[in-house]
Amino acid sequence: MPSFSASTVALLALTLTLVVIAFVAPVRAADPAPATDSAAVERACRDYVDAIYDLKPELIDRSVSPNLVKSGFGFNKKEGVYKQYPMSFAQLRELAASYNKDGKIPKDAPRDVVVLGVLDSIATAKLTASWGVDYFQLAKEGGRWRIRHILWQSHPPASAGTETDAVRRACLDYAEGIYLVKPENIDRAVHRDLVKVGFVQNGADPEPAQRPMSFDQLRTLAAQVNKDGKFGPSARKEVEVLDAMDQTACAKLTAEWGIDSFHLAKFDGQWKIVQVVWQNHRSKPRAE
Repeated sequence: MPSFSASTVALLALTLTLVVIAFVAPVRAADPAPATDSAAVERACRDYVDAIYDLKPELIDRSVSPNLVKSGFGFNKKEGVYKQYPMSFAQLRELAASYNKDGKIPKDAPRDVVVLGVLDSIATAKLTASWGVDYFQLAKEGGRWRIRHILWQSHPPASAGTETDAVRRACLDYAEGIYLVKPENIDRAVHRDLVKVGFVQNGADPEPAQRPMSFDQLRTLAAQVNKDGKFGPSARKEVEVLDAMDQTACAKLTAEWGIDSFHLAKFDGQWKIVQVVWQNHRSKPRAE
């Protein structure tokens, strides 16, 4: 029988102990599910910025809807104007895989997320990052919160002001266009490239029905839906400007049909609604 030194025996005992610990130690969840809707919304937004900063396009798959509509306004310093840049889901994923390959984003770059509002099916949030500020409209689909629409802009100059009254007026034009049968209000307040989708819960259906709508469909709705006066003079049209900068803004409208989340942008000096997600009122109160 072979003999072993005391040091060899001690080493074998330590190795055996580590093997046993590896088998019996509980497995720690690497990515626990958020406890609340607000936390899940925040995590989706953090996935987005982490994907770009940390070269992890798989986080885009997790947090962003394939139906993403994204538009941004980068400030052209040479010309002194904002220029618009659209982006698809596929382009965003490619960006996440390559944008920071050369380490252009500073290690201490901001990843500041503020959740501006959460409802049953839709949510609104704001991200401040190295490139500027992103407004997010999120939707809960299949039990998971994903970013559906994005409107972003370069960091505004320190001297830039905000035009909350003009933003509020555009939102009221939208509501009054429908209530007062004035489709011309839609022409004034809504961009022709409008992207709008609603989430309507009917009865006991497990998932709300999605209702997309184009600019032309919205204009037709405004010309017809209240012809019989079902929405009276006291119909709700409560507008809250959630955040506003010099080129982009986000707002919330509470109306008779439900709650609309708006993203607005400034075109030739006029504020227009460019992205909308909305949901109908729900009879059962929700818990965050």
